[in-house]
Amino acid sequence: MITATYDQLNDFLREVIFTKGNAFRPAYVELDEAAIHQVAEFLNCEKKDVRLQIAGYVSQKIQKKGSEHDPFLWIFESLMFWRGNASKEYSNFPELPLLLVLTFAAVDMGGEGGHDPNAYYPRLHEMLKISTQNSIADSYRSCSELLWNSLNHWLDTIH
Repeated sequence: MITATYDQLNDFLREVIFTKGNAFRPAYVELDEAAIHQVAEFLNCEKKDVRLQIAGYVSQKIQKKGSEHDPFLWIFESLMFWRGNASKEYSNFPELPLLLVLTFAAVDMGGEGGHDPNAYYPRLHEMLKISTQNSIADSYRSCSELLWNSLNHWLDTIH
């Protein structure tokens, strides 16, 4: 059961992943065991369900803000709003749950799951449980450069 909002999860993930102790070190959008434990407590779920829970938040956001033909359509609006307000109160990078889910799907490549070892998009589709698999690859490709460049911008200038 999802009790926090996407934005609350995003803020919590920022605190857990990008700690002051990790300042000026290489940054990775991933969860280590300690972070998984913290996120499980925050989401009130088992550690084994953390990935599924985070994917549920992203899936809900896609259902609310995306379209059938462009599931990640909302990314442009979210990131443009954030960049326009980065020096103001909305300075936290807004899409950490999405970046984590994208990373989860990449980490799962080469593993099991009934997919070709290099099949990224089927894994992402399966994780997000959205209705249209065909549009997910094109939608991601259209926003991926802005998404990852925005994270780099935040890491370089804001954080």
